[in-house]
Amino acid sequence: MKILVELDEEEFTVGFRWLLAVDDEPSSLTDYCFSWMRSLARHGSGSAVNPLRAEICPATLERAPDRAQPWL
Repeated sequence: MKILVELDEEEFTVGFRWLLAVDDEPSSLTDYCFSWMRSLARHGSGSAVNPLRAEICPATLERAPDRAQPWL
């Protein structure tokens, strides 16, 4: 798995690329990875992290103020 991140002035984007996959990933795996990233961000920042939206493909997006936390 490769974690893809993109930072612009308004949003921090996180996505996953399954390097050895030949089929689409199971939805339960997508849910797990989304939950894992949100939990990691919450624990790392010490505050609530609430996504603006979730896009199943290709990425999940976090609010811009959350990107300024020291864990990034």
